[in-house]
Amino acid sequence: MTEDKCAHTPGPHKVDGRNVKTQVGNFHLVWGGGDLLAYVAYKPDADLYASAPELLEALEVLADFHSDSDEPQVVAARAAIAKARGES
Repeated sequence: MTEDKCAHTPGPHKVDGRNVKTQVGNFHLVWGGGDLLAYVAYKPDADLYASAPELLEALEVLADFHSDSDEPQVVAARAAIAKARGES
């Protein structure tokens, strides 16, 4: 995916090793492009959020490779890509 087509904060994203205590609970920080992107309460969710740019790119590569396929797995990959792009 080219940079000009990227509507989200480009990766890599990372989960800060600190667990930040606030008045409403403890949060993990997710950073990308030098900016704080999210406070996430559950660490596995923070890890998934941080991996999103790489997951999207991998799905785009696979969908492009199988561009002529209507297999259910490829259709599901295209749907996930559309959802990530805000197109569905």
